[in-house]
Amino acid sequence: MYQVVVGDASIRSECTGRNSSYGGAWASTLYGTVGKEVYGVLVTVRPYAGPGSYRVPAVAVQVSKPDGSAIWQTSGGDSATFVVGSDEESGTLQATLTDLNSNTTKLRLSGRWSCVT
Repeated sequence: MYQVVVGDASIRSECTGRNSSYGGAWASTLYGTVGKEVYGVLVTVRPYAGPGSYRVPAVAVQVSKPDGSAIWQTSGGDSATFVVGSDEESGTLQATLTDLNSNTTKLRLSGRWSCVT
């Protein structure tokens, strides 16, 4: 996934971004394409205390198609590391997710993210 989907009002990327620590939680949903398919990446962090590195169980990650036909998420022994940069609008994500349809198939996610709040 290299860019966010634009021009579709039903698919909106967003993040809590700067000052999320005041609410104690971080959340972002970023939509992009893989080939011709659109997928969303949802990340939540609770408790969130500002820029830094967060791991499971504080981090939950989910990847899905907008229609819900395919969903992977952190569960069981899955790992996830979500790093929030000092600007609170960029960082990195590495995660291994379980396919909720089969409970066995894994999806590996790794890369940089950014959002503007």
